[in-house]
Amino acid sequence: MESSNTEIDSTEVSEDESCEEQDTYISKYRQISSSEDECSEEEETYLSKNGQMRTSVDENSEETYMSKNREICWSSKVLEQEGPAMVPAQCVLKKRPTPGPTKSCISQAQDIMSTFKLFIPKSMEKIIIDRTNLEGKRRFSKNWQEFTASEFDAFMGLLIMAGGVESARESAISLWNQKTGRTIFRATMTKKRFCVLSNVMRFANPESKVLKKSTDKLAAFRDVWDTWSSNLSIMYNPGHDITIDEHQVPFKGRCPFRENMPHIPSKSDIKLWAACDSRSSYCWKVQVYTGKPPGEETEENLAKRVVLDLSKGLKGQNVTLGSFFTSFDLGQELLKKKLTMTGEVRCSRPELPSDFLISKGRRLHSSKFGFFSNTTIVSYLKKRTKNMLLMSTFHKKPQISDRLDRMPHIVIDYNENKGGVDTMNKLTSAYSTIQKTTHWTLALFCDMLDIAAHNACVVWNEINPEWKTGKRYRRKLFLQELGEALVAPAMQQRTRLIRRFVGAGVAMERKDLPAPPALPASQGKGRSGCVLCDSGKAKQTRVVCNTCGHFACKSHHNIVCMCCIKYC
Repeated sequence: MESSNTEIDSTEVSEDESCEEQDTYISKYRQISSSEDECSEEEETYLSKNGQMRTSVDENSEETYMSKNREICWSSKVLEQEGPAMVPAQCVLKKRPTPGPTKSCISQAQDIMSTFKLFIPKSMEKIIIDRTNLEGKRRFSKNWQEFTASEFDAFMGLLIMAGGVESARESAISLWNQKTGRTIFRATMTKKRFCVLSNVMRFANPESKVLKKSTDKLAAFRDVWDTWSSNLSIMYNPGHDITIDEHQVPFKGRCPFRENMPHIPSKSDIKLWAACDSRSSYCWKVQVYTGKPPGEETEENLAKRVVLDLSKGLKGQNVTLGSFFTSFDLGQELLKKKLTMTGEVRCSRPELPSDFLISKGRRLHSSKFGFFSNTTIVSYLKKRTKNMLLMSTFHKKPQISDRLDRMPHIVIDYNENKGGVDTMNKLTSAYSTIQKTTHWTLALFCDMLDIAAHNACVVWNEINPEWKTGKRYRRKLFLQELGEALVAPAMQQRTRLIRRFVGAGVAMERKDLPAPPALPASQGKGRSGCVLCDSGKAKQTRVVCNTCGHFACKSHHNIVCMCCIKYC
């Protein structure tokens, strides 16, 4: 028995020794592997300095990053390997409407003017005309001239033409000046009438009890705004990518929701939130930011509420957002509506891990990915001191492009689609119709005209892709033709022509009548020879033409009233 026990003890000792030898071997192997990793890091540093990039990554290694609020644990490894690299399954639609103008829009867009009229509903036009007439009668009583639909079109046409030549900020005196002004302005309506309409135009009944008791800061413009904005989404089917951002209306007068912005040229603006198609920059939905209601606290989830409001009616699209809007909670809410999100993230967001904010010690153009459920975040070192942080529910895998800067696909898609609203802002501000005014309602109305003309131009170019194809300034030509079409009916209905020869000639051309021939101006006073008689046989006369100022004898003039001048 003793011999057997000694044999067992010796075997246990030998097994313990072998285990110790294995542990020693493993520790040595780990030291060797760690030294190899250090060498590989040195090699990567050397290759990165020489412009070469790493070509292999250990796919089995996994790291976890805890968010700053300790609620989300991000993983460096893709959690869902199956399925496509983008678009969650719940956001895929079997039937998607064809992007572009709707069928009803295409059927009604016969010409440029009818295309623009699609974005100025008749109900909205009736509200403006009726309430402007009420204000005019209140201020001028019996001296008020009735404001008609053709005159409303002419007023819009003059604003659009002034914006088309970048003269919207000019005074009415310079626009109607006989020497430096434009003839079509004088042929459409008088300067006094234009100024009166600018001051008298109203969009709500000021005597209504609802307006006085209402706490809505936009009450003086609410009826017109809701009628107009609800019509934008009916005329156009947006594409796959939608951009949501802010849109400013420059205004320095009194306004209950005007914002002071010292970092922009205009210093103070009226802020709007806009949702535009990323490809065509069509303004699909827009909302006025009126600030907090009086007596209430500041809205906490403003960014989330704005995005959810502007995305109503969308399904299957990817929404591109700025850093003000993007958050983890918003991405989850959009997924419930079958929408995905891609946007830049502020470094102060609590759902981000602290490791993604550090750029010191990282290689230039390096990317760090994090995955949690259906959300992906990426930290891309664009420059030594610029770390881009993006969040996406549209991308599911760490795809990196083959470009020299090794930019991730999330960043590429974000850069391609982030400018939808910015493009619309640039186009509308380049030919803006906003006048120098102290009425914030008129400033918003002019901005409505800018957006309506921009959307009409987008729709017209998509329906007629061959229109003015060789021109680089197609939008300017569109605005010029639109303005001329809007003022033409008013010039045909004018009963009092401008006495100046040039103005009368333009008015007659608009009426499809031949303009009178250009004759030399008469120099004499009192009696003078008829300019239409043969030389040497001119009859002396005192009759002078009211249009051109030349003398005409009884044989060469007829008496015509102003109502019958169009039949001459």
